[in-house]
Amino acid sequence: GRAGAVVGARRRARSRARAGRGYDRTRPPVYLSQQRVGSHPERFQALAPVTVSAFLEGYGYETRADTDMWLVRPGVSATPMLSFDVSGHEERGGHTWYQLKVCLEVSAAPLRWTSERRLSTLREELHDRVKDVLGQNYAAHFSKTPFALKGGLPGTTARLTAWFGALAKVVNKGEAPPSLVALLLQFLEAPDPPDPEPEEDVAKIYMEKEENSSSKEPVPRKDVPDVPEVLEASKPPDESELAEIEISLSE
Repeated sequence: GRAGAVVGARRRARSRARAGRGYDRTRPPVYLSQQRVGSHPERFQALAPVTVSAFLEGYGYETRADTDMWLVRPGVSATPMLSFDVSGHEERGGHTWYQLKVCLEVSAAPLRWTSERRLSTLREELHDRVKDVLGQNYAAHFSKTPFALKGGLPGTTARLTAWFGALAKVVNKGEAPPSLVALLLQFLEAPDPPDPEPEEDVAKIYMEKEENSSSKEPVPRKDVPDVPEVLEASKPPDESELAEIEISLSE
């Protein structure tokens, strides 16, 4: 019935979103950018264009599947809101790792997680790609919040905080295309999106609606005259009448 169709649609949507991530979520992804092979670092592998729409669907974004455009532009009511907080840094393995606290408000229970990245990784694989995608519009959004300088100089955390704040505004206003938002969430290892409604609850809701609609008595219309009572059906002929009919037929 309809309840089964709704459950099936939820399962297909969730499987498409998970399949579009491009890596196994049963274990933490190891980004190629963090693996050095000689002196040539491998690039971070972004999502394939055909998987972007399904990936973002799980996080509450609505995009066009055939083009890199929004179906519902971020910034309107009931659309996800993204925010960042560069909380600090830590020295580990001879490198400085910057800690980003990310919040994506997609429902009553926002997604919150922490991601750690090196400054070189943030510059080469996020900043440079954001700049390439936005093109001439990059300066309009980030002229007052330049990215952190190389070398991890004093003030790097403050510069990163301001830059990520500007990036959040670009995303939340719909100025970034879906492919860039998907790359950002994947790069920062966004956790699995919550299921907005358990499958059994969906089926239960639809079953209750059907029961309530069937149990309601129809409301009589005032403009329709009362229907006269149905006359009593005529009684079936008795045996004498049947005999007379048979005689008349035989004649």
